[in-house]
Amino acid sequence: MGKLPDWIGNFPFPADKKKPIVITRSQTKQFIYPDKPENSDYNWNYASTDKFFIAQYQLSPGVKFMPIAGPQARKEPVNSMLISEKDKLAVIWGEEYPVLLKFLVSNDLVHMAEFFLPAGGLSPRCSEAHSHQGDEATYVCEGDLVVFFPDTNDAMEVRPQEVIFIPEGVNHQYINYSDQVVKAVKAVAPGL
Repeated sequence: MGKLPDWIGNFPFPADKKKPIVITRSQTKQFIYPDKPENSDYNWNYASTDKFFIAQYQLSPGVKFMPIAGPQARKEPVNSMLISEKDKLAVIWGEEYPVLLKFLVSNDLVHMAEFFLPAGGLSPRCSEAHSHQGDEATYVCEGDLVVFFPDTNDAMEVRPQEVIFIPEGVNHQYINYSDQVVKAVKAVAPGL
């Protein structure tokens, strides 16, 4: 692969113009990587900022994902890891509005966790309002998630297979108004 495309690090907008946005699959940057179809995967990039690159990959049957250069990835020992359910770190986060988080990774570069927001009760279920020391991208797997921004009173709905991008320092709260559990995967980089 030659020169990187200009949108790398600037999608959906440059670092100085970041704002919360919902990104549908049809709004993603779609590409094949590497650029030889016989050894490639199909990609939907939801966000590529100065802090992270969030994409969904589709591999051909029988192909392994190699997040580093092909020849280096094929050396022993293999430089990737399958994270099973038992390997995830389960945490109940929040005092007033507890939410289940299952961390897949948490280090000085990136934090990634599944989170589950139960369905209603006497009122909608929600998380506590919070912000991060890094950009966040949340991919909704199941259910309809509403993200509320208490500082502006704005709200955005995120449906399955959509991503919401939230810049560093933006206060937000997750809300489930539906009758089913919301399951999502969030990534924050670099600081939680």
